Amino acid sequence: MEDKLLVVIVGPTAVGKTALCVELAKLLETEIISADSRQFFKEMAIGTAKPTKEEMDGVPHHFVDCMSIEQEYSAGHFEIDALAKTRELFQDHEVVIATGGSTLYVSGLCEGFDDMPERRRSCGSRSLQIMKIRDWLFWWRSYRPMIPNMLRR
Repeated sequence: MEDKLLVVIVGPTAVGKTALCVELAKLLETEIISADSRQFFKEMAIGTAKPTKEEMDGVPHHFVDCMSIEQEYSAGHFEIDALAKTRELFQDHEVVIATGGSTLYVSGLCEGFDDMPERRRSCGSRSLQIMKIRDWLFWWRSYRPMIPNMLRR
């Protein structure tokens, strides 16, 4: 794979990355990997500038509308999936294009991430419990002085 080339085009939302990438992909007869943190999710249509079928113009785009927001999906998951997809595409293409506005996801694809320990599921629920207790204590401290007055009414 040393003679293969990954072209990366990064920029903010709605600056014309899709049009540029589609034209380039047609010229190079290749496919596009979307490295945008929100375009994965089927349910996220507003503010994501997902390419329409017309804008894709027959060029395959990977990682667009492929996940539900109900699924846990992180930059680390993307790194693994995008590297696998890139290797797969390099079987048939000399050049592959990656594009997006999420530099974290592009970094995962181009540079990789350090290995991190798995997140314990209990951490999130414990944090939520602590937040609920703090909220309740805040409410109690804030409204406790008013309770006698409320009870007299």
